[in-house]
Amino acid sequence: MLCLLATAALKVVLDHASKQLTVAEHTVNIPGITGEYDLIFLADMHIVVESDEVEEESRETVSQRSGLFADSDGTASASLWADMARQLDSFHADAILMGGDMIDFASNATIECLKQGLKNIQTPWMYVRADHDYGVWYGTMEKDEAKALHAEIDENKRVYSMDMGEFLIVGVNNNTSQISQKALNEIKSLFSQGKPVILMLHVPLESRLDDELNQKSKEVWQDRALIWGEDTYYEPNENTQAFLDLVYAKDSPVREVLSGHLHFLYDGDLTDTVHQHVVNPAYLGEIILVHVRGEK
Repeated sequence: MLCLLATAALKVVLDHASKQLTVAEHTVNIPGITGEYDLIFLADMHIVVESDEVEEESRETVSQRSGLFADSDGTASASLWADMARQLDSFHADAILMGGDMIDFASNATIECLKQGLKNIQTPWMYVRADHDYGVWYGTMEKDEAKALHAEIDENKRVYSMDMGEFLIVGVNNNTSQISQKALNEIKSLFSQGKPVILMLHVPLESRLDDELNQKSKEVWQDRALIWGEDTYYEPNENTQAFLDLVYAKDSPVREVLSGHLHFLYDGDLTDTVHQHVVNPAYLGEIILVHVRGEK
């Protein structure tokens, strides 16, 4: 097994921040790399802002969701995000990765709250979206307007990438939906560079070795396996299956998949060479410090 795992959890308090965060540590070992790299990964912040944009018939629902997406102290996601964003640079990571559902629904207010936090981050960052980031369920905003606001943040690409020198970080945007042909072509081009890949998705992938994640998802999500794969909630079309085949291939450059969506922690192997780490939701005040190292 090429990707070895070490996890721990600790509480950290920084002098300039009032909120205590939980930092879970995760180690990814990639054969051949000689440097040491640290990445921060978080997903499922679900920022909720109660504003006049919310339609009257949805205000009670939005208020309930504001209470739902809060940490153990009752700090709502919008406030927690403002505090968290001020702290992230202090970890001196090489990159900050945000794996989708950073906002609970798209509105001027939720996207502005997200943007204000991002302005406080000097570390290079990457943000892939998911269904909630684009969701316009509770207000008057149209989906095209939401996409335009996201494009103001970072161009709202189909596929994002960071070249870390010895490996690539590749993020697939909006992977709660099927992958387009253009996105598939971009992924193929990145995978062909010959560098190991850490892949960032919102929706986890089905293991080729066991069905443990499928079963755990069904236990939590009303008998639904909310992952991509055969006989799961997200069943791939031709393009998405071609993408999955690239990840599962024996010569795949992917060494680690980082994902969220399920709102629970899970570690498992997708294949003999690809590991997957599913994280707890960030609205609980938890981030993941990912240590990338050479093979032990």
